[in-house]
Formats: sequence, C-alpha cells, structure tokens
Amino acid sequence: MWPGNVRELENVLQRAMVICNENTITENDIMIDSSLQSTEKSLADRLQSGNMVATA
Repeated sequence: MWPGNVRELENVLQRAMVICNENTITENDIMIDSSLQSTEKSLADRLQSGNMVATA
C-alpha cells in the first residue's frame, strides 16, 4: 500500500525513472521519504492473514 497521496506517488515514480539504470524500475530505484512510511501491514501480510480477499 502506498503510504502517501497520489502526487507523492507520481513524484517518486518520476524520480525513479530519472535515476534508474535500465528500462525497468526496481525497488532500489524507489526512494520513499521516511515520513511517509506507514506502520500498516503490507498488502502481502493482509492477504496472508485473511483480512483481504485476493482477486484474479
């Protein structure tokens, strides 16, 4: 889950496009401001715990 708003997400993705070395953005290319990081469970954690239903 993205911890910020849509404009912050757009800015992070634009920055990643500029600094990435290849045609694919990787986790290493995405820098998340520590003030945006959330204490919420990740999507994968919520799916595993059964609090969310996965759809195809």
